[in-house]
Amino acid sequence: MQASERVWARFPLVVTELQDGDIERAARHATEMRAASQDPRVTLLVPLLDGHISLDTGDLAAARPLLEEARERCIRSEYSWLAQFATGLLAELAVADHDLARARRVCLESLAFVRKFRHLVPCLVVVEATARHLVDAGQHNDALRLFAGAHALREEFGVPIPPRSVATIEAAMARARESAGELPTEEPAGELDVVGLVDAALAVLARH
Repeated sequence: MQASERVWARFPLVVTELQDGDIERAARHATEMRAASQDPRVTLLVPLLDGHISLDTGDLAAARPLLEEARERCIRSEYSWLAQFATGLLAELAVADHDLARARRVCLESLAFVRKFRHLVPCLVVVEATARHLVDAGQHNDALRLFAGAHALREEFGVPIPPRSVATIEAAMARARESAGELPTEEPAGELDVVGLVDAALAVLARH
């Protein structure tokens, strides 16, 4: 197998490393990908991984342009499905800005985009970003139901919350529970599958 083929085949592993918070190993593999940058497929991955690593290490200002570049490159390529990974992370960044109108728009666009490909990890990232936006917007019960649905799917498939997001999600859930009143609704939203959860998030945003 050629070097570029080995690097391309390693992409799912690097995504898993980032998901698990193993930034050092993921960064090492990203460096290996740069060495194979003459392969046009690999050039799609470099800004995506660099943006992901910047986000995971807390450098939000550096993460945004890298992820926007990655998303646009992937959409224009024959590997448009890769754009869903950048899309999910850009939704996180939009919610972190606390601009309610922009966050709602980005979440709607991101949910519609990831629904086309139905890959579990980016769908969960966008749904949880949407739930955080709903907490900011005062829709606490709807937020708790989306968090519960995402948690159920993470438990079912053994997909942990990325370390960068644990504290943020826990804090958002605590705010929602405190503000939801005496009877917070924490039954999962939608059917317990990826499409059902994304559709539930889209329906909530359409109501508000």
